[in-house]
Amino acid sequence: MATKHPGSPIAAPVAPGNANRVQAPSDERSCHLSFELLRMADETPLASTPYRAHVDGAVVEGETDTHGRMRIDLVRPGDYLLEIGDTRMYVSAFLRSEPPRPLAVIPDGQAHA
Repeated sequence: MATKHPGSPIAAPVAPGNANRVQAPSDERSCHLSFELLRMADETPLASTPYRAHVDGAVVEGETDTHGRMRIDLVRPGDYLLEIGDTRMYVSAFLRSEPPRPLAVIPDGQAHA
């Protein structure tokens, strides 16, 4: 069963430059990348799904939990490349005080609607 959230899942921009990103000194690691990855077609969580995030010159690899959640702490404000299979998107970091955000994703092998 899909986890429902207030509002719709956010769609990530395909290039950096999100006008709503957090503004803070560039040397301050005051943010996190924290998302619940959802299948776009039916908003079910993408559980146990591998991901790669390009953060501050390094590649962070991980796997979502059973609820499709992923989190990378202590990142600088800005936009970061997130890869889920063949899907690549830029996502913005959020202040540590902000909760995870739903993020709709089209899994590999599924056609765009």
